[in-house]
Amino acid sequence: MHGGNREQRLVTEGIRTWVRHPVYLAHLCEMLAWSVGTGLAVCWGLTAFAIAIGILMIRMEDAELEKRFGDQYRAYRKRVPAIIPRVSQPSQL
Repeated sequence: MHGGNREQRLVTEGIRTWVRHPVYLAHLCEMLAWSVGTGLAVCWGLTAFAIAIGILMIRMEDAELEKRFGDQYRAYRKRVPAIIPRVSQPSQL
């Protein structure tokens, strides 16, 4: 376990070069796969619910990360999309 005084850093390498919230992207892909695969209305309803909650969570997380990392996170947020990767090569610092 780590104490509360552990220094934090903003991770922008790896998959986070392409998207800021890769876990939400994976969850969206999973929910869409279940919805398309089964065709069940309940799956589509759950997918819609997950999208709505995901949008709220991303906004909350972005606000917290901006509070923690300030200008560094604002620049990262401007450069990297939240969950849908851009087709072009991600820009490097």
